[in-house]
Amino acid sequence: MMDFAALIAGALLFCAGFHMFLLPNAIILGGATGIGTVCELLFGWDVGAVNILLNLPLLALRLRRYGRGGLARSVLGILSVSVAIDVFSFFPSLTGEPLIAAAFGGAVCGAGTAVALLRCYTSGGSDLAAYLLHGRFHRLSLGSWVFCIDAAIVLTSAVLL
Repeated sequence: MMDFAALIAGALLFCAGFHMFLLPNAIILGGATGIGTVCELLFGWDVGAVNILLNLPLLALRLRRYGRGGLARSVLGILSVSVAIDVFSFFPSLTGEPLIAAAFGGAVCGAGTAVALLRCYTSGGSDLAAYLLHGRFHRLSLGSWVFCIDAAIVLTSAVLL
């Protein structure tokens, strides 16, 4: 029960930082949430729905390669963050200053992610993709894979937006 409470708290923290700081200032995160943000800004699509759709093939690959162990925590993590982002979109924007928004949004979203990760939950996206890539290509560390994926998403969004 404590683990599930930590997951919900982490998802709520993440979505609070996302809606109060990042989205109103068009600050793009890495991962599936970053791609979802670009889709919302360009096409009006729900970030949470895009997050779920992008994670489905990653979950299928994870299941195929590693089996069911830990899969439930990945699914719960992805669903909790995705639903929280779409349901709690009423959080007000707290600043229009992009530098402050980036700092506070990063801190709040990072805290939410850390709470979930400490209980072995993941929100999918670049974490899950990096895990799969690292299992196949060992030259780069897991952290380096996450950085490369997130950097590619952020740089691509800079061109698109």
